[in-house]
Amino acid sequence: MSEEFVPVYSAVDEITANLVRSCLEEAGIPVVIRPRESSWFDGVFTVATGVWGEVLVPGDEAERASAIVKEYMEAGS
Repeated sequence: MSEEFVPVYSAVDEITANLVRSCLEEAGIPVVIRPRESSWFDGVFTVATGVWGEVLVPGDEAERASAIVKEYMEAGS
């Protein structure tokens, strides 16, 4: 397994990031959520970028994780 984690999804909010994390963990993929928010700036980064944070997975799982996220998002729309 690759030690380097890479972003596979940019979440608009914490709830979406956690839903994507759960979906990937159910598939056996390790996940890290990296929020861009800082308590010092109270939402400034989300407003400025439209992204709350990123969902990261090991580099060697990125392709499979991206496919799972895409399928999950398409099913929800």
